[in-house]
Amino acid sequence: MRSPVVCSPLAGRILAFSDVMPELQLTHTKDREEHNLPRNDTECQSMREGLERLPRMKHRPGTELRFSHIPKQTYPEGATPAQITQYSMDLSYALDCLLESHYRQEPLHVLGELQFAFLGEIPPDFFVDIVSQDNFLTSTLQDFFQFATSPGVDGTLRKRAEKFKAHLTKKFRWSFEVDPEESDPVVVELPEGVTLE
Repeated sequence: MRSPVVCSPLAGRILAFSDVMPELQLTHTKDREEHNLPRNDTECQSMREGLERLPRMKHRPGTELRFSHIPKQTYPEGATPAQITQYSMDLSYALDCLLESHYRQEPLHVLGELQFAFLGEIPPDFFVDIVSQDNFLTSTLQDFFQFATSPGVDGTLRKRAEKFKAHLTKKFRWSFEVDPEESDPVVVELPEGVTLE
């Protein structure tokens, strides 16, 4: 898939956390005084003051993910008011511009970028059902993987499903193994002398 390569930071590595640095290097108390900021060696009088003392952070250059630029103007130059309304509702013009500027050769790769953005940002507990504390997605995927890896399925699909399963297992530590107690038939031992008619 091309999208993760396109989205990769210039530094060449995608980190599990944002690599940030302070906007201003305020190493010493005199540096803070030069910027009219309160000294760090005095007690804060409020939560707001405490938050204002924290350094303003920015991404370290070259470490941010590089997603495709989505145009701010969502309609073409010279569009009529009706066209502006239409393009602003469905954003088709913005999508066309995005595809033309970044994905002319392979327009379906924009889906890869969307998947990359989605999988990279969701926390592991995102799919947990708050009421039951069960992960509704894992049970659905468990059924899918059980079907997709069965003997009668096309080999390419089976390999992709196994690779996807391995990825999800590694990233979210989900188990897709079927509990034998849930799926196997139950064998009941009859007491001695009892027969079924």
